[in-house]
Amino acid sequence: MMDISKDKADIFHAYRNLWSSFQQATRRIAARFNPQELMIDYKYDVRTGLLGTSNVPILQIIRWPLHLRGPGHASKKQLDIYIELNHSIKGEQTENGNVEHILTESKVKVTYLLHVDVPKYQNNMIDCDVIEVVHYDLAQKASDHPIFHAQFANDPINESLINRRYTNTLSRLEQLRIATPPMDLRAVLFGLVADHVPYALKDLSQNHLWKSVEQKLPSMPCDSIREQINGRMKNTHWYPP
Repeated sequence: MMDISKDKADIFHAYRNLWSSFQQATRRIAARFNPQELMIDYKYDVRTGLLGTSNVPILQIIRWPLHLRGPGHASKKQLDIYIELNHSIKGEQTENGNVEHILTESKVKVTYLLHVDVPKYQNNMIDCDVIEVVHYDLAQKASDHPIFHAQFANDPINESLINRRYTNTLSRLEQLRIATPPMDLRAVLFGLVADHVPYALKDLSQNHLWKSVEQKLPSMPCDSIREQINGRMKNTHWYPP
């Protein structure tokens, strides 16, 4: 593997610009975002040649509509969404001599909470309901996991990290993993718009920074699937060989 320790700043700026462009493109929705600027710390492992997140960044989207048909319409329910990001990256040299950054592991965990307009406090914690928790994972080594998959889970973001107290518990079959397209942070953010505020998809797709940053983000690996395909895609191709 190539030494990509010097690329930390470029990768960090790509993710920061991704988060900024998402906020720009969805400003008509009047949600609140925190942090305004994404901070990711990376640590380079000399032994493996991998660049990995040494912290778990938490992206907060407050008052995101459950479903909004268009500008001027009211959404009866709103969500507070918390995204946790964890990944590792390798470098490979392309045929033209450039370095391509490729994700080797990736987990984007999304916690959906019901937004509370008039909060009730207990010990400085706000009571709220958990609606859903989904992991979007890349798993290349586990033969019993689809390479790219979504997993419904019972582990919402830690209450103490966001000053919340959950008033309900989820009961999901955590062993259930659903094969998906490659879902990195950019795909997850795009999905939040498509699922909840589809009228804003045009704003997002036409945002210059959103479009330009795609080429600078680490890509998802496709070799694990490509090597198995001989003209046709079979259901077992979703799993590592």
